[in-house]
Amino acid sequence: MCNQSTPAHSESIVVTDLHVMASTGYERLSLTTYSILRGFGSEPDMYSHLLQKCEHSGFCMRLRGVQRETCSIASSSVAVKGSSVNALLVCGESKQELDLRLTAYDGIVRLHINEAKASGKKRFQVPHALLPDVDSKAISWGKNTKSSTSLLLTLGQADVSLQYSPLQLDVTIDGKPAISFNSKNLFNFEHLRQKQVSTNKVAVLQP
Repeated sequence: MCNQSTPAHSESIVVTDLHVMASTGYERLSLTTYSILRGFGSEPDMYSHLLQKCEHSGFCMRLRGVQRETCSIASSSVAVKGSSVNALLVCGESKQELDLRLTAYDGIVRLHINEAKASGKKRFQVPHALLPDVDSKAISWGKNTKSSTSLLLTLGQADVSLQYSPLQLDVTIDGKPAISFNSKNLFNFEHLRQKQVSTNKVAVLQP
């Protein structure tokens, strides 16, 4: 461990970008942290205008202090066919509709949530995000037990539980918890919307 002294009145700014991807039996966590150390003492920060603040981003302003919307699966929409489970997900008081698909692969469970096809909205799908031969590894679900509140599935040694309200997905392997999605009901889907055009003039700082 290395201790390093910093000037008096220094200020540390840390910006963190966190992405989590998960599948049966493992989690991939990519964490990138950028730290900028400023130590100008009482001098004004001449670079402050180069840093983007939350009030400059509509995405940030919408999500700051956002009231989480509970998402629930419409039980009548749940359909199990081959390697896929398809269902309609309804979120919040606005009743925003999303398509939910749960796919079984050899050793992998994939949860995919997107804008409902009925909405006519098309989102960009990142190419090459999955293994090129992943579709060839799709296999049919084992036993499935459907009720008005949940769907229980088996996939090899894994048991998959899909709870309808609130939405929650739990995977156990040999009876041991492997992964849980939305166990704290914090899922929030940023759906497509019309861009709000501001008529306010933006002040340009001159050097």
